[in-house]
Amino acid sequence: AWNTLIVGRKRWLAFPPSVDKATVKAKIHVLKGEDDEAGNYFCDMLPRMVAADPSLEYMEFMQYPGDTVFIPGGWWHAVYNVEDTIAVTQNYCSHANFERVWCKTRSGRKRMAVKWLNQLQIHYPKLAALAVHLNERDDYTMYSKENKKRSKDDDEDDGGMTSKKKQKMS
Repeated sequence: AWNTLIVGRKRWLAFPPSVDKATVKAKIHVLKGEDDEAGNYFCDMLPRMVAADPSLEYMEFMQYPGDTVFIPGGWWHAVYNVEDTIAVTQNYCSHANFERVWCKTRSGRKRMAVKWLNQLQIHYPKLAALAVHLNERDDYTMYSKENKKRSKDDDEDDGGMTSKKKQKMS
């Protein structure tokens, strides 16, 4: 992903892929009654993380207006808006990282994955076929809402698909 800052300042942390998720999430460093919001993460949890593991690999830097930050795929990151900000950001999926991005999206953003698969079938049928193959490989089922009454939880603009319904999609 990349982020170009127009107004304000952002404080960034970036952890290489070698740092595991539990370390980055730092849940063990949240004290009782303490929030794990960005401000607490930078001011309280990060110092505790470094104290617990002085060899912890990370980069910390400030972003100023006009700066563009690129975070490579697989890198963990945290951002704190030091003041009000306006930024332009873009996440990127290519053929090279499609498998990883698809698997994360289908489990973390189910409705978006359904919409995405619909668009892949129209515009990128080879990637759609790969997504279906990955779903089959992982025994992951996405569902169609065809022949199913709409519920109030259905998204109005989901292209006729949802991951919550019971009819298996091929």
